Amino acid sequence: MNDRTLVIGCALGLAVAGAFVLTVSLGAPLFDRADGATAAETATPVATTTDLAPGGDADAGDGTPRQPPFAFEIVRIDACGSACRDVTVGLTNSRETRATNVTVTTRLFAGDETTERAPIWEGGATIGTLGPGETVTDTRRIRLGFGDVLAVQAADGRVTTVTTVRSDGETVTFERTERID
Repeated sequence: MNDRTLVIGCALGLAVAGAFVLTVSLGAPLFDRADGATAAETATPVATTTDLAPGGDADAGDGTPRQPPFAFEIVRIDACGSACRDVTVGLTNSRETRATNVTVTTRLFAGDETTERAPIWEGGATIGTLGPGETVTDTRRIRLGFGDVLAVQAADGRVTTVTTVRSDGETVTFERTERID
């Protein structure tokens, strides 16, 4: 066997192995947890910038935390290929007042570090106005490239999703790090 055949054979083997790993790694819904929890789980806000209560605290003024202005959940995940997922999310205005100029930005990172790495996927939507208690849903197709799948593998199968919801006077960031099988 000559060197050219060996190189082509190794490249093909790597591609087939990568496709297999991709199928195994992302065969389960992209955001399902390795511990078997369902995808329709509400994400927890990690940082909230709101109209601050007196004293600079984002609380109700009596030391109790203020309810986050928005709730975000993954409603449904459907496979659209071995490295593709159609993800439907729901965003609810948890306030008793109307939210205006609402926008959502989501970034997906390989691993649990979000500050130094470039996202492996990102997308956004302009929602507009949400009434009190109103929920809007949106479905986005997430396709990962071969290099992105390898990055997830190198990060021990962990992905971090960072979703930022902005409106007039409110910004909430939801972050989840999950291990996918």
